[in-house]
Amino acid sequence: MDEDSNDPEEYTVEAIRQKRKTKAGSYEYLIKWAGYPESDNTWEPLENLKCPELIQKFNEQAANERRRKKAEKSNTTATQQPSTSKRPRRDAPSLSGSIHGSEDTLNDDVNSLFVEDDDNEEGIADHGESARKKKKTSNNREALQTNDQVSLKGFERGLAIERILTASIGDDDKLYFFLKWQGRNDIEMVEADELEKKGSYELCRWYRERLYWEKSGSNNAQ
Repeated sequence: MDEDSNDPEEYTVEAIRQKRKTKAGSYEYLIKWAGYPESDNTWEPLENLKCPELIQKFNEQAANERRRKKAEKSNTTATQQPSTSKRPRRDAPSLSGSIHGSEDTLNDDVNSLFVEDDDNEEGIADHGESARKKKKTSNNREALQTNDQVSLKGFERGLAIERILTASIGDDDKLYFFLKWQGRNDIEMVEADELEKKGSYELCRWYRERLYWEKSGSNNAQ
């Protein structure tokens, strides 16, 4: 009685369609099997394949395709880059061909170019000097405005009261309040009369927070 063979059936590789890298770092190839349709293509690891010539041919073709795409991309990028050539500032007289006129006339034409350049340079220098003067004037004006702002006292600066810190009697025996302005870190001493006129709401609130009322209890006669 013949025994059944346990050798696995071998298939013939017709072509390699694709290549991929697995999570483990190994490579697999999509195989087109001879005598089978494309729908039966399977991914096979390298150790299952016995077609080194087809594998080498596929890898070479894939490498050539990558180089071709890289070259096309490089050419496209170079074509899209803007030209860096500079246009001449003015049309210079051509020195080719026949020259007409005397030597003095030609010298005058050439010298006229340099005269125009000198005028342009002087104009640029004058413009730069004018800009520096304007900037200096602007800085001086800002400095004067800052000094005027600092010299103003009390409510003349148009600031709003953030809170009243405390009160004190000055050397002139007048009552002064120390104010913290909104958006500023400096503290200013303002006379009570001025605060009553221009900051009455904050002043009333300050007094109200410091008033303590005592409620007397009724005494029962014994």
